[in-house]
Amino acid sequence: MITIKNILLFILFLILLGLTAMAIRNDASVSISELQSISALFISICIFKFLRFLYRRFLFHKSYLTEEEIQEKNLNRRELELNLYEKELKEKENRIFETEQKKKGLAKFIGKDLQEKWGTPEQVKKWKEMEVGLTSNFFSMGPHEFEEFIGKLFEKMGYRNVKITPKTGDYGIDVVAEKGNSRYAIQVKRWKNVVGNEVIQNTLGSMSKYHATRAMVITNSRFTKQAIEQARSDKRIELLDKDKLHSAVRKYFI
Repeated sequence: MITIKNILLFILFLILLGLTAMAIRNDASVSISELQSISALFISICIFKFLRFLYRRFLFHKSYLTEEEIQEKNLNRRELELNLYEKELKEKENRIFETEQKKKGLAKFIGKDLQEKWGTPEQVKKWKEMEVGLTSNFFSMGPHEFEEFIGKLFEKMGYRNVKITPKTGDYGIDVVAEKGNSRYAIQVKRWKNVVGNEVIQNTLGSMSKYHATRAMVITNSRFTKQAIEQARSDKRIELLDKDKLHSAVRKYFI
């Protein structure tokens, strides 16, 4: 890159070269002392620039930057500072906005789509119920999605090693979980009709396939009288109907 410093250095070099030529021709107008002074100045400048180059490149492991590179680096730094300033300004504006909304008695709700909206606590509660599926009694979910939701519910309830079984060849068991010294085989039924005794028997019969010590049947519907009596006669199995399921979801998700 051509700079003023480099131009001046080149002019000084030409002067020195001219004076040297005049001295060689024994020009009386140029003395040896003048030539030595100019040569010393030129050599000093060259040594200074060389040492500065070494200082920048090797002593501090910094690459020697051209003027364009320095300007670009400064521009990038200013852009970064501007972005940080705009981010801080936006965060400050959001804090002020949230404070004003809370003073109005409103609460913030962020849905699955990550969209933010504000409403009364009652509205936010309804939005949450709608999002987790309570409003539609979980029919807004597919069967497998409902099983995964039940798995998340059990994790929130403190169960460990919660796993969703494969879609096929699961022997009727949809979720496996552990709590305390017990291992649970859980069957999930997202049904419109009531759940009968055959589901209870099927769940009990599949416990050994998963080395389970306890069983559970969960539904968004109801159980028949025979299913309830079967569960009462066998302490290994527990039933969660619509009311118990909704109550648990409200407790751990709302």
